[in-house]
Amino acid sequence: MVQLKAIPRNYFLFLGLLLLTGSITCNVLDNQIEDSVHRSSKFDFSHVHPSSTIYEQNIAAQNLVRRVIGEDAARTFNLTVDKTLTESEKDAFHLFKQGGNTVHIVGNSVTAAVSGFHYYLKHYLNCHISWDYDQLHLPDSYPDVDVYVKFPERFRLFQNMCTPSYSYVWWSWARWEREIDRWALNGFNLVYAGSGVEGVWTKVYRELGLSQTDIHDYFSGPAFLAWNRMGNVRGWGGPLSVAWHSGQSLLQRRILSRMRELSITPILPAFSGIVPNAFQRLYPNSKLSKLSRWCHFEDKYCCPLLLDPSDELFAKVGTKFQQEVIAQFGTNHMYSADTFNENVPEHGDEEYLANVSRSIYRVMSAVDSKAIWVLQGWMFVNEVLFWTEDRVKAFLTAVPQGKLLVLDLCAEELPSHDRLHSFYGQPYIWCMLHNYGATLGMHGSLPKVNEDVHQVRNTPDSMVGLGMVPEGIDQNYVVYDFMSDVFWSPDLLNLTSWISNYARRRYGPNVSANIVESWRLLGDTLYSYDHSLGRLHGLYKICARPSLKRAPETWYDIHLLFKAWGFMLDESHPVNSSNYNYDLVDITRQSLQVLFSEQFEILLAGFEVQNVTKFSAARDSMIQILNDLNEILGTEKKFLLGVWLNSAKSAASNVLESHIMEQNARNQITLWGPNGEIVDYANKQWSGVVSSFFLPRWSLFLDYLNTSLATNTSLDQTKYKTDVLNNVEKPFTYSLETYPDSPSGDSYQIAKKLYQFWIPKISASQDPTIRS
Repeated sequence: MVQLKAIPRNYFLFLGLLLLTGSITCNVLDNQIEDSVHRSSKFDFSHVHPSSTIYEQNIAAQNLVRRVIGEDAARTFNLTVDKTLTESEKDAFHLFKQGGNTVHIVGNSVTAAVSGFHYYLKHYLNCHISWDYDQLHLPDSYPDVDVYVKFPERFRLFQNMCTPSYSYVWWSWARWEREIDRWALNGFNLVYAGSGVEGVWTKVYRELGLSQTDIHDYFSGPAFLAWNRMGNVRGWGGPLSVAWHSGQSLLQRRILSRMRELSITPILPAFSGIVPNAFQRLYPNSKLSKLSRWCHFEDKYCCPLLLDPSDELFAKVGTKFQQEVIAQFGTNHMYSADTFNENVPEHGDEEYLANVSRSIYRVMSAVDSKAIWVLQGWMFVNEVLFWTEDRVKAFLTAVPQGKLLVLDLCAEELPSHDRLHSFYGQPYIWCMLHNYGATLGMHGSLPKVNEDVHQVRNTPDSMVGLGMVPEGIDQNYVVYDFMSDVFWSPDLLNLTSWISNYARRRYGPNVSANIVESWRLLGDTLYSYDHSLGRLHGLYKICARPSLKRAPETWYDIHLLFKAWGFMLDESHPVNSSNYNYDLVDITRQSLQVLFSEQFEILLAGFEVQNVTKFSAARDSMIQILNDLNEILGTEKKFLLGVWLNSAKSAASNVLESHIMEQNARNQITLWGPNGEIVDYANKQWSGVVSSFFLPRWSLFLDYLNTSLATNTSLDQTKYKTDVLNNVEKPFTYSLETYPDSPSGDSYQIAKKLYQFWIPKISASQDPTIRS
């Protein structure tokens, strides 16, 4: 809820007019939503909040401000924590400045106070903080303000169980510190925290009789640990070293300390019933069953064991593990356990499913009487045929109401709460997933997110929070920046004015009208994705293993993308902005991959009618686009393969481990498995990947097609698949070739050159909407 203090009543009329005209984007609203968001009050989450003295909380809030804007600028802001600001568990802040030189921000938690600081930076000072770069052009004088904001829900969740492996895996503390600050600034107060868990399991497994060899055979490599934790794979990419365990445990303690300082509740791991295959040898009388084969992984790397909940060993293992987690990392009583994440249960019997969930929670609550189980609801989406309403009800209601918190993953596309009757009374968090595999590609569903959150907020049920749960970060920051404003705004945001103001914040006060117009076009097209079309994002021809298959990958008028590209190249805009440089490279990347797909269609048309001239011209254009793409990507650090590989190698403690880390990093973004089990799922349009992976496999494919055309024979796709796997893809994953980790070239000049070269060549070059 957002409302004003110390402002005349008739001022609301003026604010209403501003909202209708789109003149402001910071919704300043009355308390009309209070009645429709009373739902979460029936669930008690008061005990999960990190606690410290008010003095420590004030220091933590003020220290974050110093880290963000520097010591001198931070003196302008006075952040304090006052738990009496609101009587409910929901976060709130009061932001005020009436004359003088100090902006006062009072929050009922550190996260609330810091959110208020960020609110002022964004919506009063037009500043911008993202994963990539900041725009912190502070004015000489700060405007007066008097605003009280109360978040409509109890929780704002961040992270997917896969995010640590796709995005955080090689991070040092410096990068972690920035990310945790960003969590607090955007209001997140509930975040997964699973680093270091393998070190805990190592101690527990050794106590249970497993050898070090047993443990090495079980743990996956760092880039695949998320799926090892969820029972999907075992051993692939390993082993893990003692140095890795030690470093991750120390890092986890530091992460948790900072999260708790900022009143962000960590979700720690608990026992889900999944155990190494060595348990079969050590405990032959226990009830163990193999989990289902995941994504065609061979026996060596698949199918860990599931310990039956009725077996007495279940409680023994789970208790030892959770006790050790708490001993090493403390607790805030929130625990994750995902037994059936992309694992189909062996039995569909409702009593069996109820026993599994009952046993998991029983172990949690026996160790920690205040335990709350956080469950990813992805299984209800991914295996919708198995998880019928009756089975879901049995599984969820076996846990006491309010002790199981369900994450409605991918609610913006495939919501489960409506089909499953608000998860049968268990509290849940509505989550925007948005990104799979940390793939690149400009896309988002801003209108749908805006409308769906508003609708679910006004539907009486058990929703207690909103979440952003991307599988990977460092892409499409506009989507997440928008969602962070949805967090606090109980009414629909004005998308037209919001995205225009986003451009102004992101680039600074001198942004040109043409660049704002570019973002307006992007908002109306690429960021207004219609999910009824299916999941198209991430499935781009340029970075997929070549084949003759045709598949849609755009849902918008590509001429409008090219028009936005032209507007982004406005020469009147100062081009020394890091955010601008990143976005210019990104929109050029997007345009080139669309052009590549257009040329592929021309190539196929020529191939099908045996038109050698048409085929050859399209083939040459496709090769040139790949080279052009590699060149423009090389001008921006965020698009360099070398950065990813060098980060992986820097996490190693010796030369051998460095090779293992690098192979993990290379395999994840290409083959995703020893033989391409999930090939291209986590592909990246990065300089280095394009030149050493995408280009050679496309060149080989085009040679195959050319031979077929010359000999009037059909393409042997099976032979090509074997050839490209053995001679291009696998060699890349095991290569030790080095790549730059610093950009080279002028992004603006290269993007302009490419625009001027390619736009006249496309079929729509005479379209008057395209700037030449």
